[in-house]
Amino acid sequence: MLEEGMNALRTGDLETARSLLAQAVASSPLDAAAYEALAEVLSAQGRLEVARDLCDTALAQLPAARYLHRKAVELSIGLDDMAGALRAAERFVLAFEDDVDAWVLLGDLRLKSGKLDAALRAFQHARACDEDDWMPWHRIGLLYEQRADLRASTVALENSVRLAPENYRPFRSLARVLKALGKDAEVGTAFATARRLARHEAETPTH
Repeated sequence: MLEEGMNALRTGDLETARSLLAQAVASSPLDAAAYEALAEVLSAQGRLEVARDLCDTALAQLPAARYLHRKAVELSIGLDDMAGALRAAERFVLAFEDDVDAWVLLGDLRLKSGKLDAALRAFQHARACDEDDWMPWHRIGLLYEQRADLRASTVALENSVRLAPENYRPFRSLARVLKALGKDAEVGTAFATARRLARHEAETPTH
């Protein structure tokens, strides 16, 4: 049932896929892949609330289903339920306490909700999980920029640039903060690097 349902999903036959995958879930209630595929079908059909309920049901039995944690957050955002998205992200970090992406996701949602102190704690947790990952430093830099603490933002973004010298995003953010600080001599180099890296990424095949 699962493979047939996946094939139907790939060909765009959503109703057939939904029926087959619902049967796959019923026959294998501990198969995370079946829940994941069914959640995708329901999302594609615009049945976001049903899809989120499915994720919640699955996660009660399969707390280590990483994809379903992310999907539950995504669906809550799609439903304009920020409180629900935050709860789902908090459940995600409880299940994956050492996962950088989970903590960054929680921090992003807290930041969007205006909870800056709580967001900073989440980003700091993410950084502690992997001090060589550029993303937590980048998010911390953006948060300090939002707080108008440009010097602290610069330090964080410089660390992000150091860890991701081939990624244009931290360079672009750093250039913006340097410009706000009036460091014109450094802005041009950062902007030029960001443009070059962004152009290279756009021209590089993804497959």
